[in-house]
Amino acid sequence: MAKSKGSAKAAPAAAAAPSSNWKALKQALRPGTDSPEKPKGVKRKRARSDDGSEVAEPAKSSSSKGKEREGEGDVAATGGKLNKKELPIASILGNDQAGWQQEVGQYLAIDCEMVGVGPEGVESTLARVSIVNYHGAVMLDRFVRPREKVTDYRTWVSGVREEDLRNAPSFAEVQKEVAALIKDRILIGHAISNDTTVLLLSHPWGLTRDTAKYAPLQGLAKTKKPGLKTLAKLVLGVDIQSGEHSSVDDARATMAIYRSQKTAWEDSLRTHSKPVLVTSTTPTLASLDLNAVSTTGVKKSLKPKTLGIAATMRHVRAEQEAERAAAAEFDEEAAEERSRKKARKEEESDLVLGFDYDVAPKPVPAVQATKEKKEKEFKGKGGKKAPGVEETVNKVKKVAGRAFKGDLEKRPRSKEGWWEE
Repeated sequence: MAKSKGSAKAAPAAAAAPSSNWKALKQALRPGTDSPEKPKGVKRKRARSDDGSEVAEPAKSSSSKGKEREGEGDVAATGGKLNKKELPIASILGNDQAGWQQEVGQYLAIDCEMVGVGPEGVESTLARVSIVNYHGAVMLDRFVRPREKVTDYRTWVSGVREEDLRNAPSFAEVQKEVAALIKDRILIGHAISNDTTVLLLSHPWGLTRDTAKYAPLQGLAKTKKPGLKTLAKLVLGVDIQSGEHSSVDDARATMAIYRSQKTAWEDSLRTHSKPVLVTSTTPTLASLDLNAVSTTGVKKSLKPKTLGIAATMRHVRAEQEAERAAAAEFDEEAAEERSRKKARKEEESDLVLGFDYDVAPKPVPAVQATKEKKEKEFKGKGGKKAPGVEETVNKVKKVAGRAFKGDLEKRPRSKEGWWEE
């Protein structure tokens, strides 16, 4: 009986366990678990890929062609101290990119270095090409073995030396590698046509972004052809290219400049509108005096266009003729000279330059006047009848004929060269 009593007493103790706190019982049943239950009202953090899309778990190998969102991930990379709109300049220009920032992505920046070939190194050929991704991580950096003999390494500006090119891959190998990397991606560069030309490659216009031709950046630099060093100082507030150039540093600076204007740039391409300078992405831009710069671009020059050689000569001739006409108009002596020449020409046109005796000479005016005078006197005196018309004509012809008689040698000879006057 005692044993049964003991067992009866133990039963209530075992039956009392389910009535205890459920959380304490849960811990007793699963003592090995170390993840407490998620408190209510707290959302679980979701990882983000480099294109800004949320994923349930961090993807170890995600697609490299996603579109990077401006500023995404940069806050976490800098310890959460950076404003989301502010550009992480130090991270882009440096070598401290995180592992997830090493993927290729959709945006690439390119820069090339050239060396001189041919006589005196005037012609340029590719010597180095560097490509970085959206976050500034190096995707490709290759020296290129030139196909021609290098006559000027331009080390002071290109940073390329003879030993760098000695064992470098050939141009065809590097060209093929670059073409495969930039295919179907947005390519960013400064005066990018120089880079694609030296690589003998072409890239679609819709996938190309040239920081040297972006109107707001031209307005900021107050020139149609701003240099990369100038834009880096005005936009990023950093000095680059102080000595030998580095294609990696230039490509990173180009990417940073593009990212500072990405929102307005892409919106203008999508909506076909005029872009405006974005000033909230860097401290240097935020401190700008917008009254002193143009945020939309450089205004057209008001200088007149220069004339060509033919147009200039026509203009000079027209001015000279106008000056001569104006001077002659008010020149009395010239006017008198013109009138004298005109009168001389009219007189010369009436001269008889030859003697044609078959043609009856014209009546001499003096003889005709004398005849009319005598007729009046005769009529006034009541004389005889005036001679008839035929008689008068015959008399006049007889008098006129005597006027042409005489010694021809006594007549003045014609002046030599009279026809030139």
